[in-house]
Amino acid sequence: MVVMEGPQFSTKAESRTYRKLGFDTIGMTALPESKLAREAEICYASMNLVTDYDVWYPEHDEVTVEMVVANMVANLETAKAIVRYALPKMEAQGDKAICGCPTALAGAIITDPSKIPAEKKEQLKLLIQKYV
Repeated sequence: MVVMEGPQFSTKAESRTYRKLGFDTIGMTALPESKLAREAEICYASMNLVTDYDVWYPEHDEVTVEMVVANMVANLETAKAIVRYALPKMEAQGDKAICGCPTALAGAIITDPSKIPAEKKEQLKLLIQKYV
């Protein structure tokens, strides 16, 4: 997935380049949120729902705002259905759903804890207190 700053669309040339580089989707969100969730050791998942095919599907009509908005409205219903289906299954897994998110910072802080100023430790306490 290519993540670009939004709201905006890629030019056809940009989209063709991303496609040639092997990317499957272009999104305007996900990266900042996923990085911040990882740093906060919060489990996080992204759901990509397509609003248009851009250059991925040559026979597709020209992308219009109306098309994108209509697909976003339909995607909202799809997303709700997926969440309604997935959450009970995830809850049923309980602690069996092991991932690295809850300990993502365990090896990420390479500064000697004694060298981290007390003010900085206090400022970042919620994130780093179990490691320093």
